[in-house]
Amino acid sequence: MDSADGLIVVRGVMGIGGALIMPATLSVLTNVFPREERAKAVAIWAGGQGLQRVREVPGVELFRDFAQLQQTLTEWQASHARTATA
Repeated sequence: MDSADGLIVVRGVMGIGGALIMPATLSVLTNVFPREERAKAVAIWAGGQGLQRVREVPGVELFRDFAQLQQTLTEWQASHARTATA
């Protein structure tokens, strides 16, 4: 992606896809496991989803911080190059 708008659109499409897949995975669990094992399977599934949410937030913030650092370094380099040539 070369623009913020494109990135926003792609992330929106990914979110819609994820929202459509999530109920399907739970539906598969309820259909595959027998009634006596279903509660354990759903609990493991829900725990995995919870861990995924916990993992996402720091990852997003780390990416944002890296992007901000990269922008700051690029601006500093450009500023330093103008000062050195003046």
